[in-house]
Amino acid sequence: ELVKLKGRKIIYSNANKKHVDEVLLRLELNNFFDDIFDIKQANYIPKPDIEAYKEFIKKFDISPESSIMFDDIAKNLVPAKKVGFTSVWIDIGIENISDDIKNSKEFLDFQTKDLSKFLYEVNGESI
Repeated sequence: ELVKLKGRKIIYSNANKKHVDEVLLRLELNNFFDDIFDIKQANYIPKPDIEAYKEFIKKFDISPESSIMFDDIAKNLVPAKKVGFTSVWIDIGIENISDDIKNSKEFLDFQTKDLSKFLYEVNGESI
């Protein structure tokens, strides 16, 4: 379903690019993404600092109003939403009891426990 999504697909990670490349290779997803924005490119300012999101937008000439940010950590979506992204929280079940979700909920446009199903629906398909 990733390949069917229109537009560029850029990974924004607090890890370094080498680590992201290794994970993508292991998951056999190394041909699905257009680019990677890593902690080095963010001037070592990690998510959820809003300045790093501004740098991400600038570096890739992104229009946040027509872009979606996915993250499995709800608090990382707060600044994404503040700068204009549509936000999608991938709820993996760990954060449900933390304060992060309570403080982040109003900034989450969508929530899913099943990313594949969510992407099918976004692409107008049914499973």
